[in-house]
This record gives sequence, C-alpha cells and structure tokens, in this order.
Amino acid sequence: MLRLLEISNFGIIKQLEVVLRPGLNVLTGETGSGKSLIVEAIDVILGGRISADMVKPGAEKARIQALFSDLLPLSLKEISERTAIEIDDELYLSREISSDGRGLCRINGRIVPLQLFRSAGELLADIHGQHDTQSLLRQATHIDMLDMYAGAEVLSLRQRVNDAYGSRMELFTVLAKRRDRAEERLRRIDYLRFQVQEIDDAGIVPEEVAALEEESNILSNAERLYALADQAYEEVYGREATAAAESLSRALDAISGISAVDSKWKEEESRLESMLAELEDCGRNLAGYRSTIEFDPQRLGQIQDRLDRINRLCSKYGGNTEALLDYRHKAFEELASLEEQEYSAEHLESKLHDVSVSLLQDAETLSGLRRQFAASFSQRVIEELKDLGLLKQVFSVAVNTIEGSDEQRLEAVSAKGMDEVEMMVSLNPGQPPMQLRKVASGGELSRLALAIKTVLADHDAIPVMVFDEIDAGIGGRIGGVIAERMKAIAAHRQVLCITHTPQIAAAADNHMKIIKFADSGGSVSVSIERLAGDERLCELSSMMGVSDNAGAREIAAGMIPDNK
Repeated sequence: MLRLLEISNFGIIKQLEVVLRPGLNVLTGETGSGKSLIVEAIDVILGGRISADMVKPGAEKARIQALFSDLLPLSLKEISERTAIEIDDELYLSREISSDGRGLCRINGRIVPLQLFRSAGELLADIHGQHDTQSLLRQATHIDMLDMYAGAEVLSLRQRVNDAYGSRMELFTVLAKRRDRAEERLRRIDYLRFQVQEIDDAGIVPEEVAALEEESNILSNAERLYALADQAYEEVYGREATAAAESLSRALDAISGISAVDSKWKEEESRLESMLAELEDCGRNLAGYRSTIEFDPQRLGQIQDRLDRINRLCSKYGGNTEALLDYRHKAFEELASLEEQEYSAEHLESKLHDVSVSLLQDAETLSGLRRQFAASFSQRVIEELKDLGLLKQVFSVAVNTIEGSDEQRLEAVSAKGMDEVEMMVSLNPGQPPMQLRKVASGGELSRLALAIKTVLADHDAIPVMVFDEIDAGIGGRIGGVIAERMKAIAAHRQVLCITHTPQIAAAADNHMKIIKFADSGGSVSVSIERLAGDERLCELSSMMGVSDNAGAREIAAGMIPDNK
C-alpha cells in the first residue's frame, strides 16, 4: 500500500503530506482546490512525464516522495529484478523536478534511470481518471488482464510458453552466430589439420635435436678424432721404447727395489702401481674408441637433412623443439574443439526443433483457453457495466490468433504466445465495437475501468488503485453502486478516489479534504485535513448540496456504513 505521499513546490502546493490508510481512501474538496494535483503527483512518482511548469513559481525544484509498504513478496521480487535493487519490506520512491525541466529519480535512496523508475511504478499503482486510464488504454496490458482472470491454469501454461520462447531465442541466437562463423571455422579446421599433420609427419621427439647435433659433430670430425685417438694410444701404450706405459713400468721396477730396502717407499710403490693400471686401462679404451670411429658421409648427409627439416618447422611454429611440440598440442586441442562444435551444432539444431514444436503446441493450447475465458470475462464486465449505469454498452475481448503455416506462426510467437488480445467496446446502440483507445469519453472509460477492476478484484496484483472523478455526470443511484464496487475492490487492495459524490465519500475508510488557501504573503497553497465526526458529516452535507443543519447531518450519518 501507499502509506505516505509528500509533495513540495509542486503546482500550487508548497508543502503537503498525504497519509493514506488501507482500504478506501477518499479525497473531496471544492472544484479547483488542488485534488487533481494529488493524482498528478502520484502519476509523476510512478514515472509519468514531467515539465518545468510543474514547479511552483519562485521555487528551484519540486520534489515528490512516496513510501510503499506491505507489498506482496512476488511484487517485491519482481521490482528487485527489474531495478537490480535489493528491497526489503518498504519501498521509498523520490523524484525531483528542476525549474529547467530536468528530473532526478531515486529508489530507496539510489539514483536510477527513468526507465527503471517507471518499470517499478508500473507494478505499484494504476491510475484511472477522466483523461488517464493508465493501463486500460495500453493494449499490451489487455492480454495480462485476461490471463489474470483465467487464473492458475492459463498463467502456468503462459509461463511454460515464456520459458520455451526464451530457450528458443537463445538457441536460435547461438546457432545464428555459429552459422555466421561457419566458413571461417571450416577454414580454420583445414589449416589446423594441415599444421598438426605436418608436425606429426616429422615424428619429432623432445631430445632428438641434441642427439643428432652431437652425432653430426662426431661424423664431421671423424678423421681428426681418429688421428687424435691414435696419437694418444701410441703415446700411452703403442711405442715400445717411449710409450708412457713402458716408462712407468720401468720406474715401478726401480721403486720396488728401493722399497725392498727402505720400507718408507712402499706407499709410493702402491701409488705407482695404481697409476700404471689406470694408464693401461686408458690405453685399452683409446684402442676401442679408435676402432669405432667411422667415416660415413651418407649418414652425415641424412642427419643434416633431418636437422634442416626440424629447424624449418621450429622456425615456422616455434623457436625450439619444445615450443614446436607445445604449438602442436595447442593446435590439436583447438582442432578438437572446433570439430566438437560441428557435432554440437547438430545437437543444438535438434534441440531447437524439439523446443519449437513444444512452443507451438503450448501456444496453440493457450490460445484455445484464452478464447474460452474471454467469453466469460466479457459477460461479467457487461453485467458490471449495467450496474454502473452503462446499460447499452457492448463489451468484448477479442483474441486474435496468428494464422499461417507452422513456420510462419512459430516466427510470430512471442513470450506471451501467439495471440493479440484487445478489449473492444460499443458505447452507442448500433455502433460496432471499437478499440478502447479510440473511445473518447473519460467518464465512461473510468467506469469501464472500475467494472474491469471489479471483475479482476481477486486476480489483479497491482496494490494501489487511483480513481480520479470517475463519478462525473452520474446520478445518485449509480453513485451508490460505484461506492459498493470501490468498497469491494478496497477489500483486496488500497483504493484512492477523488470524488464529488457523497455516496462514495460516505463509503470511505479514510476521508480527507483538500483545501486551497492564501498564505500571509498572498501566495496560494493547499492543505489537507482528515475528516471524522461532525467535520465529516458537514462535508457530506455540503456534497449533497443541502444546508449544514441537524437534518442534513442525520442524512449524512445514515449514509456512512458504520452508522447504518
């Protein structure tokens, strides 16, 4: 409900605080007292249009603030989702209008764009007046009203259609992007396959280059290595007269003779024996190494060709074999991913087909249910219109379903199904039903809105209803009927009504009077009073056009439900 409305420097209002209560709230007052400014302020706080002339002359800016509380959890959840603002139990809206026509919107103290501000306002209140039937004149809301009237079965099916539509659009978007990139992806697959195959055909292993380079170096220097090995062998063991081994052996014999006499040389004798053994072993190794050295130009050519091939690949794909093999690994992974996408696209195509078939079936079922409920909804509204004095009006709900092939209908399906729903009315005998937005009479539209809201009283989730002088031009009996309807609606949600009809004012749970006055400086402003007791009876008497006396007050007291 709307608990508090604060208005500053708006129109002729300097400062006004409107405290509202649950149930039926009624605003009365003389013509021109400023009642419509209250409705205009509510429209602004719901995201309505603003202009510089709304600011009170001489003020820099106007401010309107509203506090909503006791909202349904689902409403809070939807407002939070729309605005991306966490909302607990209370919702505080604020809007400023500067003298140059610019505005500033806040939700719970946070500045938000007007679009988000308005999206929240659409869920909080609905205004119906002589010239403003906020939701009734928007055809887009008609389908929502019909579905609310139809109830759980239709709303559940509609949600299923919405989910399927969302899934279809998502799949369609993904597939469209993939189709757009199909040629590029195929070219990439061919390129990666060539690269991976080229590297694989080379059969490179990580340590191969080092081994090949070492073998190439040996083969390139075979003659020199043989000569050096042969020379070393001859010096160590090959020459009988001057070989190192022979010289060391003769030295050992001499030292052995010394140690036989002087035992201190036993240790030196042992060292020399070890040196001789090591030298002889080195000689044998040199002989073996010399015998293994090959002069193989053909093998050397093969190694050089192999190294050239590896180097070319390294230059093309990486600086060394490790980088080359790492490139091959990444290329293979990308190739596998792209090939998987080809399979995935086929899977998505199949899934898109299944979702589309299900969406079309559910949308067709939803259309059938809507047509069924449209008839009963129309009949109930007609009955309400008769009670409200619109005896000759014809009201109907047109459900226009998309026609054509399955493909054509599927392309035209929206998140709400395949129907366009529009409320039609004929206000004069013999006149064919017309679209509501083309009907000119504000009073009749307001009563039509009241009739529709009465029928939807148990279904409509909007917590606040505002009716601005919908009783214009009606008689006393109809005023009583309207009062009853408003009272019925107020049992389910908060109602604010501006009225000149005493029967409606008498039905109020909270009766307020707007008074225009001139302050000490001669500036016109507006105040508000909550009426109770004699003050209320006096106002009702005045609204009946009778003198304020005991008899008039007795009649007024009899009109108030609690006093009957």
